[in-house]
Amino acid sequence: MTVKDKLVQKPRSLYLFNDMVMLVQPVKKMFRKRFQCEGFVPLESAQIVDIIDQESQVQHGFQVLPSDNPDASLTILCDSEGSKDQWMTDIFEASFILWEEDQMRVGKVVPPSSSSAAGS
Repeated sequence: MTVKDKLVQKPRSLYLFNDMVMLVQPVKKMFRKRFQCEGFVPLESAQIVDIIDQESQVQHGFQVLPSDNPDASLTILCDSEGSKDQWMTDIFEASFILWEEDQMRVGKVVPPSSSSAAGS
């Protein structure tokens, strides 16, 4: 996977957690492979934006934009359209689950198990 930082494309690893997307860079230290965090976007404020493929410029790309700080966006370039679709779907679903849990916590959404039990 590649991340576009300004005009430079850099190979990086992207990790999806239940509450954030984290970008890391592999760093070799004394025969051990370690990772250094280069940035993250909290999913509670994230927007996923598809980048339409352009000839010879951006292929299989999308952006993860934090709504509270658009300058801290991540531009992700995947190896294939399928990989891009899977990443975008996974990030969207994780973001939605986080939003839904937050809504249940404040009582705005009734959990599905509660509504089915009430109908029985």
